[in-house]
Amino acid sequence: MGYRKKVVKANLTNSFPQKSTSELKHIESEYYKHLCDLIVENIWALRASKKSMQKHCPIVDLEVFEKLYRGKKDFICLLGHVGNWEWCNLSYSSYQLNHLWALYRPLKSKEFDSFFLQLRSRLGARLVPMQQLPRVINETHVDPIVLAFIADQSPVPEYAYWTSFLSQDTCFFNGYDKIARKKNYPVVLAYLVKVKRGYYQMRVELLTDGTGQLAEDQLTNLFAQRLEKVIQEHPAHWLWSHKRWKHKRSPIG
Repeated sequence: MGYRKKVVKANLTNSFPQKSTSELKHIESEYYKHLCDLIVENIWALRASKKSMQKHCPIVDLEVFEKLYRGKKDFICLLGHVGNWEWCNLSYSSYQLNHLWALYRPLKSKEFDSFFLQLRSRLGARLVPMQQLPRVINETHVDPIVLAFIADQSPVPEYAYWTSFLSQDTCFFNGYDKIARKKNYPVVLAYLVKVKRGYYQMRVELLTDGTGQLAEDQLTNLFAQRLEKVIQEHPAHWLWSHKRWKHKRSPIG
């Protein structure tokens, strides 16, 4: 596969300046194998049962989610494009926990948008378009919810938080930061570790329990730091074909 090969090469070179050419080529090769796996895995997941999802993608740190559920707490779950991020939704939804409200951006292709809407909602998740977020977070609900954000996408740079990420000046969407501080929501990071083809483990970390006062963008910066470490540990399993650094920070003044 030569899909966005120039983008992949540039992203890897800029993100890992300390790695040799042979190391970068190896990561690139493994990334394209992983990308092919994602296609097959997500087609399979269209018919996978809850039991199958738990077998192929168990939540290793399930007690983090269970504690929040027992406390009847709404919380935020932050994800990155690591492993098969689509399976995070499906694996979580296969357990009897907080109702999942997943934020998403509609795709330009109607066919792909329809495919992913069907995939993401098939085990009970509610899909919420980004533009509806301000209204949705003020809705009254009886059962506890979890707001899930894929938080490493490229946002509108003028309203983003800028920090160093993978050796580059990078902008991050920070809407969840504002929501967490306003509503005192606990926030967790969830990511998938690939065990072998078609099998993952979901890892979960509590970033804040919602009881302490966080400075503005402190949570966004913490997410960026933790995600960077995960990517460095599993470099072939992040979405390198994404044009993540298409925006540049405007010079002050």
